[in-house]
Amino acid sequence: MRDWLNTDASHQTVMKELGLASLVGKDLKSHPNYKRFREFLSKREDKRMKAMIDDAVSTASVWKRFHLEQLPETKRKTSKAFKYYVRYAKMYDNEIFRNEWYSFYSRPVVYYGGTPKEMFVKVGIWAEAKRPNDYVKACLELEYASKKTLEANPYYKQFLSLQNKK
Repeated sequence: MRDWLNTDASHQTVMKELGLASLVGKDLKSHPNYKRFREFLSKREDKRMKAMIDDAVSTASVWKRFHLEQLPETKRKTSKAFKYYVRYAKMYDNEIFRNEWYSFYSRPVVYYGGTPKEMFVKVGIWAEAKRPNDYVKACLELEYASKKTLEANPYYKQFLSLQNKK
């Protein structure tokens, strides 16, 4: 699999090498190599997302590229584009969180902001990841905010609410 990832092999090439090229539907999904193929696709997507993070592609630009703002919430949450966005946003956030104190030079660019709908999705990601309050305040540019300002901020309020549900 490493060779396929390092050479950025196409999914058709990998399917052929795994003996899946002529299969469809149930035959494809029941083949013993199908799981390995799905693993390849996931790792290839991870590699591409990591490259996007290294290139400072913000979560907001991914949100915008997939037109997630225009989708009704019910359709948005079940769309492939939204699932891709959430996966990317989690990876982006993990990179920031992991590198925050360790390496100034390899830290991804922290992008503050997004549309209100996107910000509420990010808040959910931070709550799910159990991010510390100070980290979330920094991401919301509220590190030095007064108690009154914190209480008035809809994103921080939502974060605290989601935190308390867990």
